[in-house]
Amino acid sequence: MAQKEPVPINFVHQNAILCETIRKEQKHQKLHKDYRVNPFKKINVLAPKPNTKAEDDAQEDDQYINIFKKAREVPTEKYDYPQTESQAYGWFTTPLIDSDRSDIRLHHPRTMSEVTKVYGCCLATQGTIRKHAISIWELLMDNIFED
Repeated sequence: MAQKEPVPINFVHQNAILCETIRKEQKHQKLHKDYRVNPFKKINVLAPKPNTKAEDDAQEDDQYINIFKKAREVPTEKYDYPQTESQAYGWFTTPLIDSDRSDIRLHHPRTMSEVTKVYGCCLATQGTIRKHAISIWELLMDNIFED
């Protein structure tokens, strides 16, 4: 069998490909000169060494503080409407109608429970619940299981 001879490398074509690649990279490259801490990442702040002198000439960056506060806001404060379907659940938390506890149609409090029965028995025995704790508990259990 005849072996194929290797194709010689065309340095002109290789250089043209390299120049085109570099030109595309430079076209889409942005040079960032303003470096900041990412406000969306949690920052672990460490205390300075105790034997060093504190530098008070550090100034606050108002733009970074505003970005940091904006990143920490909850979605209901950031946006007017939910951005995803999952946010739609619980987005509007204000009740549709005001609650009126005197209106018996909408307010159904629990009137009798185990706790109120025990205190009712305590009041009926004039506060001597310690002496009669076992008998009150038995009465309570009898009343619960009979109902």
